[in-house]
Amino acid sequence: MFWRKRKQSDFAAEIEAHLELETERLREQGLSEEEARVAARRAFGNVTRAQERFYESGRWLWWDHLVQDLRFGLRQLRRNPGFTAIAMITLALGIGANTAVFSVVSAVLLRRLPYSDPDRLVWITEFWPRLNNTLVPSPEYLNWRDQNRVFQTVAAYVSFGELNLSGNGDPERIEGIRVTWNFFPMLGINPALGRNFVRDEDRQGGPPVVILSHSLWQRRFHSDSNLIGKMITLDEKGYTVIGIMPEGFLFPGDWSPELFTPSNLPLKADWSGSFGIVGVIARLKPRVSLERARSDLVTINHQELSPSLDKLNPDLQVRILSLHEHLVGDTRPVLLILLGSVGFVLLLACANVANLQLARAATREKEFAVRAAIGAGRWRLARQLLVESFALAVLGGVAGLILGAGGVALFKHLGPPTIPGLKTIGFDPWVFSFIAAITAFAGIAFGLAPVFVASRLDLKETLKESRPSTTTGGAA
Repeated sequence: MFWRKRKQSDFAAEIEAHLELETERLREQGLSEEEARVAARRAFGNVTRAQERFYESGRWLWWDHLVQDLRFGLRQLRRNPGFTAIAMITLALGIGANTAVFSVVSAVLLRRLPYSDPDRLVWITEFWPRLNNTLVPSPEYLNWRDQNRVFQTVAAYVSFGELNLSGNGDPERIEGIRVTWNFFPMLGINPALGRNFVRDEDRQGGPPVVILSHSLWQRRFHSDSNLIGKMITLDEKGYTVIGIMPEGFLFPGDWSPELFTPSNLPLKADWSGSFGIVGVIARLKPRVSLERARSDLVTINHQELSPSLDKLNPDLQVRILSLHEHLVGDTRPVLLILLGSVGFVLLLACANVANLQLARAATREKEFAVRAAIGAGRWRLARQLLVESFALAVLGGVAGLILGAGGVALFKHLGPPTIPGLKTIGFDPWVFSFIAAITAFAGIAFGLAPVFVASRLDLKETLKESRPSTTTGGAA
């Protein structure tokens, strides 16, 4: 495909040596030099045809022709720098916008959540129409945890607000989250250093322990690997550091907490006293549907609902969503609309480049006619023009890739932090496949315009019009 086992010059030298030997033999039989050479060539046959057969046997002709078309197309683009620059910029804007938006779509909508078996993770809440809000009282969570028959694990979390971290530098306000002891094991996440919470630590009056995020550990404690087991001060209370979360860990909620403590919820549901509001995430058992899980929780609610909430019971709605759907939320329609919009921008870019190609093709009619006159068929001309268009599309795609990378960096800097996976947005195999697909689409879309012009060419008329005119002057 890229080289031949034997050079064509070697084959030509072998033919010449064969002819010399045959000529010598015939000369020894009494023929003259000229007669011997003619007879030797006659006996060998058509030398040019033999060389053509050797050329064809040592190459993939379609690859040869493709390389020839590509070289010719690049020369044509180099000869028209104005057209090439305008077309490249137009394509780069369209492909770059699509690249940036699809990178966000890929990270937010297509990429799996970075947890163990994420398809079985669900978010559970109760919608109270009279309050127009989604709430889960902590006793309700405890009832679900202890009485359900559809979940492997049910875990909860509640915002800790901001805590004042003091010592080891200036005081700093740090956002924290309280989680149940089984929260991280349910996600399949283990600390990079240290350990997870244990059951005895997650109870009222339990020991004050804390797990730090990787970013807080690096920023505040300078990646001190000896921090495990030491005390830090939060709101003037000492906490023992028992773990450091892995780098890049994303909390499955609307927060970006930098430290985690046990939830310290009661062991059993108790509606008689004060209670808090928690977020609930659970892992479904294998082959359990969302509808079956919801029905199970509704049954538990009817059996265990607090008397003080009886009046709200008729309107109470248990809602279960996949965790991915919950995290994406209202972002999905916005991103899909945005993707459709930039797709339309790419179509406009292709239309503009197609118009440029049509105008350029009109000036190349003589070239097409001459090539057709010396034997180039319609498919040969079409292939040449398509290869030239693909070369232009690839150049625009490379420029679009650079613009797209800049757009992604800008979006990560300015995008709302509530978008799930914002920090992980980047180029992955899906994005590169998308770029290749839209580049190929663009090459075909605007490449068909000059092919259409070449296919409708009137060879005789074009050559007749391109012939220089002659005039005959009269005698003086």
